[in-house]
Amino acid sequence: MPNERLQTALHQAGIEVEDLADIVGVDIRTVRRWVGGATPYGRHRTNIAKAVGKPERDLWPEQEIKAQIGDARAEIIAAYPQANDLAAPDWRVLLKAATVQIDLLDYTLTDILTSAGTVDLLAAKAAAGCQIRILISAKDSAQLVIAEAEQGADITLTDIPDGAREAERSTAMLQPLLNSDGVEAREFVAGRFNTILRFDDHMLLALHTYGTPGSHASLLHLRRKSEAGLFERFAAHYDAIWQEAGEPIRPDIANSDRAAAQPSG
Repeated sequence: MPNERLQTALHQAGIEVEDLADIVGVDIRTVRRWVGGATPYGRHRTNIAKAVGKPERDLWPEQEIKAQIGDARAEIIAAYPQANDLAAPDWRVLLKAATVQIDLLDYTLTDILTSAGTVDLLAAKAAAGCQIRILISAKDSAQLVIAEAEQGADITLTDIPDGAREAERSTAMLQPLLNSDGVEAREFVAGRFNTILRFDDHMLLALHTYGTPGSHASLLHLRRKSEAGLFERFAAHYDAIWQEAGEPIRPDIANSDRAAAQPSG
């Protein structure tokens, strides 16, 4: 099938097939095959695009799609049926290695924030210049009730779900961090989201499915390789929830004291 985009670009640029063959340094029969629909090698596509003054994606849009698919696949380091798979990466290891940006998102993040040494480590990371953002569910969010109902709990919208208590505990655990430069936490209300733990260019992504506890959610381990890959798509997902979230969680001395009194583990 003829490449009409290339034909039009050549016509608009006033370049004949013979001229393009000279510019690119190939046989005229090769150029005719390109015009006829064959796809040039990458280096030739670059030179042709420069010659006609068009972006490569305008002349061969299918190549950009293939590149994006390749980038997306390349960013998946591993996939696990369940987040608690013994072979799954340890978020603690990734947290310790992070130096630039840490983004955390889940309904409560209780398992992380109550893990021994995590709050202190986050404080140390912030003091070293790492930017840290934390998103936990608003305690009065109906989504907490819905999430528990999906897992079979006998609960109504007027009940206080366990998730609300965990979110409150997590808010208390955050208190020592909230006066640190580079740390910000917000409460969110969103029914459609995936747990995101970002540590610089690494991301652990728990994919929530109906009625499945978080520990049994399927897990992807991503590593950023492209501005158009999966990593950036889910980073944008995080940013969208962040922008729609409420006001930053403020320091609360009473909560801080209660958090200090609670055992971690």
